[in-house]
Amino acid sequence: MFKTFRKNIVMLLITFIFFTIIFNMNSLKIVRADILNSVIENKETKDNLDNSNYLIIDENTSIDNKKEVLNGEKAKNTDQTIQEINKEERDEDVGNSSEDNLEENIESDKNINTESSINIDSANKSENENSQSISSENSRSLISGGNIVGYQAHVSNIGWQEWVSNGLTAGTTGKSLPIEALNIKLEGLQEGVSLNYRSHISKIGWQEWVSNGTMTGTTGKALSIEAIEIKLEGNNTSYDIMYRVHIRDIGWQEWKSNGELAGTTGKAKPIEAIEIKLVEKQNISELKYQTHVSNEGWTDWSLDGVTSGSTIDTQVEAFKLILNKGQESIIRYRSYIRNTGWQEWKSSGEISGTEGRNLPIEQIEIALNNAPDRYTIEYRIRTKNTGWNEWKQDGQTASSNGDIITGIQVKIKDNNSIPYVSYQTHVRDIGWQNNVSNGEMAGTTGRALSIEAIKIDYKVGNLNSGILYKAHIQDIGWQEWVSNSEVAGTTGRSKPIEAIQIKQEVPIKGYKLKYRVHIRDIGWQEWKSEGEVAGTTGQSKPIEAIEIKFDEDNLRTIVIDPGHNFGGDDGAYATHYGTTYIERDINMQIAMKLKNTLESKGFNIVLTRNPNERETIDMRKSLEKRVNIANSSDAELFISIHQNASTYAEAKGVEVYYSSAKPNNGNANSNKIDISRQLAENISRSLSSYIGSNNRGAKDDDFYVVKNTIMASVLIECGFITNYEEVKKLVDLGNQQKMAEVIADEVIKLIN
Repeated sequence: MFKTFRKNIVMLLITFIFFTIIFNMNSLKIVRADILNSVIENKETKDNLDNSNYLIIDENTSIDNKKEVLNGEKAKNTDQTIQEINKEERDEDVGNSSEDNLEENIESDKNINTESSINIDSANKSENENSQSISSENSRSLISGGNIVGYQAHVSNIGWQEWVSNGLTAGTTGKSLPIEALNIKLEGLQEGVSLNYRSHISKIGWQEWVSNGTMTGTTGKALSIEAIEIKLEGNNTSYDIMYRVHIRDIGWQEWKSNGELAGTTGKAKPIEAIEIKLVEKQNISELKYQTHVSNEGWTDWSLDGVTSGSTIDTQVEAFKLILNKGQESIIRYRSYIRNTGWQEWKSSGEISGTEGRNLPIEQIEIALNNAPDRYTIEYRIRTKNTGWNEWKQDGQTASSNGDIITGIQVKIKDNNSIPYVSYQTHVRDIGWQNNVSNGEMAGTTGRALSIEAIKIDYKVGNLNSGILYKAHIQDIGWQEWVSNSEVAGTTGRSKPIEAIQIKQEVPIKGYKLKYRVHIRDIGWQEWKSEGEVAGTTGQSKPIEAIEIKFDEDNLRTIVIDPGHNFGGDDGAYATHYGTTYIERDINMQIAMKLKNTLESKGFNIVLTRNPNERETIDMRKSLEKRVNIANSSDAELFISIHQNASTYAEAKGVEVYYSSAKPNNGNANSNKIDISRQLAENISRSLSSYIGSNNRGAKDDDFYVVKNTIMASVLIECGFITNYEEVKKLVDLGNQQKMAEVIADEVIKLIN
């Protein structure tokens, strides 16, 4: 019996010691978590701006952007602190007992499960909501693991909830408890990337942007968050940040990303829950290609969709394509050589075809290999006798049918950038109909039932974008513009829509918005696009049906030439009161604003030099290069930007040059001279009027770039940098933008 009693005593002592060890270990971990959170909070409250001298701030950097860059530095330092703490903890864990190792494995499983939640969907939402409450120990792992976004919600009547991460739910659903404040942190992203966010507060409006770990919203004021925007800032990020919110009386919205608005404004609808996650980007970017042309050699590199090939209709003998680093294996291509046959497949950077053997390429095939499904490669060839052939894609054969290939174009299509439009109409005696999309009919025909209201929304791939529309109402007139899913028109007032205008906030490259309406007693009108009026006004003719769609639009190309370069052809100089003005720099500033303006109008823009280029070739080679770029771009217009100079300090005004001379290659477009002359006259008149200077007129002269480009071409002397009063206007950024808009307006009016 004594032996049995002694045995029982020993077992009790072992059990007591075991549980004591477990309790102390857990306490240590909780202390570690508290220490981590304290260090993070203290780090975030310190203004560590020692590295601010490394900031690069250009003319386009707003005050808000500058703040965000500084905040990004704070975020980087905080991340470093978290990593150092994690390293210390890993060092401390070395040599732990088997029980510690077992618990460590359990924690590791927790982290794996947390990481996997990045792709969580609505089917698992209820499970996530049940598991959203986490311990302080788990909170540590959520904020300090790799590639993790952690977030915490302050909820009405509850206060601060525990931290959750990557796609889990913060807040509540079904309890009518609004979120009043949020705290968001990220860990594991590249140096130079910062997390920035802001919220729209009831009765207050939008707050200022804050960054990693700073609270947005309010506490103790009973004010709810109604909308939020979250974005990653920096050029090195390989992630998109995605988020969605649960809104009172509405439910879960669709996922938003990278600064898009989630929630509502002006509707008094508080956000009750939020989910945030990081999604790794799979972008294929920086496609470039060049061709080897008989008697000319290798051309300069062309970028996505720009023509590469001969400027004088000689044969292409070889070509090569390059994708950005790390994606070389994704692209492959081959060529069919006259009298030789098909060559073997090549990969990024390898030559397909021959050099110096006078053997033309007659067919090509290009394909993507193991690329994400969202991408498609498209290409076409230009032949000497038939011009541009139809587009091919993903391994299809582009054949010249025995003709000479003189040029190629290659582009990668991101299917996530394809716009999708949906719309819903409210019809008299019926009410709201079901949503339709992409060219389907909404409304009715043949029933004399008018459309009284409409809601329109669209997306670009997985992202929502902005669409604007307004309606002309019988007996009321034009309403104000509304946007994405807002109601245009009226309901319950028997007031039909008679006309409508629809446009994009930012045109989608490669696509054109089109719409048409069916009018009572008239029928279907012709298709309209981008803000044009569809329907009638003042005729009492209601719209009965509508169709809206996006058509692929092969963008019209314009070449913009920022005159001169760095060193060999740097243009004019002028010094006034100790400040030296350099023509080449002013040319680039105006050219970039013109580029952005025309791109916003739906044009494809090719530059003859870029802002970061520091080329120093001599004038002759520089001019030849500009002409070659233009003539190989399949462009319909060439615009060269320059500033004038004179020994006479009072000389001022605008003059625009064109050329009626035959190009050296003899292949000018038939309408080149007429269009060039008219455009020169129009720009000279309008630009001088805006600047308030002399109109020196349109002038016919054989300047190299306007003479030898094959398309309509003008060279604009915007003003005299040798005139102090005029140069002050030429370097003013606001004036530059307006000048760009004046030039763009004249371009659009003429070529459209």
